[in-house]
Amino acid sequence: MSGSFHIVVDAVIILAASIGIALLMLGIVRRLVPSERLKPHNEVSGFVYAAIGVIYAVILGFVVVTVWQDYQEAKAAAHAEANAARDLHRISNGLSEPSRAAMHEALVAYAIAVIDGEWPAMLAGDASGVQTNDEIDALWLVVYTMEITTLQEAELYDAMIEQLIQLINHRRERLEDAGSGLLSVMWAVMIGGALLTVLFPCLFGVENGIIHSLIIATLAASIGLLLFVAYALDRPFSGDMYVPPDDMTVVLDRMLELEH
Repeated sequence: MSGSFHIVVDAVIILAASIGIALLMLGIVRRLVPSERLKPHNEVSGFVYAAIGVIYAVILGFVVVTVWQDYQEAKAAAHAEANAARDLHRISNGLSEPSRAAMHEALVAYAIAVIDGEWPAMLAGDASGVQTNDEIDALWLVVYTMEITTLQEAELYDAMIEQLIQLINHRRERLEDAGSGLLSVMWAVMIGGALLTVLFPCLFGVENGIIHSLIIATLAASIGLLLFVAYALDRPFSGDMYVPPDDMTVVLDRMLELEH
């Protein structure tokens, strides 16, 4: 099942659940309390609902913006990690043998471990279980055992250390992003706030039940869409819109191509 199909299915489920629950609440309220009894209070209720709507809109908008920023930062970290690996490979081209071959081999092994090991683990929600320590140690071992004989190699050595540190730092950022997400209390606040925001206009005295249902359904659909966005982007490496290892795959293919 493709990721796009997952996104559509989850969007339909969340929207259907939002509208269904909203209409169910409306049906219960209209059955228990006649609209004639509620209509005289519409003006006061309108002022109260305006405050409730603003408060919830601010909270939900803040959450959506936050998860979007976190998603973009996670994507940028993965891209920067791939760039660091590519630059490290390019810098190592200026080394003499056997250091050059050893660094190329270590970088290929690292890229494969990231793509075939870390990414599936992150997609499964098990970022804590990823293991690429051996590949990282191999990269450092190449640096530690390099024989510096010329000024050019000394400059390349400094540049390699800088790129290797960046590679590891970006990898750490990626793994931290993979384990991050909204706290359960935030989801409880958003869902509870959505229920209250939809329930309150059910208490408005609207004589026409069809019109009242359309109003409530539209409100519920709007909130449901924003909740879906927050849900889809909450886990950048394991959600519906997860960040794929495309950048690292391109770098790996390029490294393998240059080796042949």
